Amino acid sequence: MTRDPVSLVFHNFSMSSTTRRSESR
Repeated sequence: MTRDPVSLVFHNFSMSSTTRRSESR
């Protein structure tokens, strides 16, 4: 795993998307 800004943003976006989806029932 690299500490690139793109990777971090992508990971953050993915996590946010999953959380939003789980929260939104």
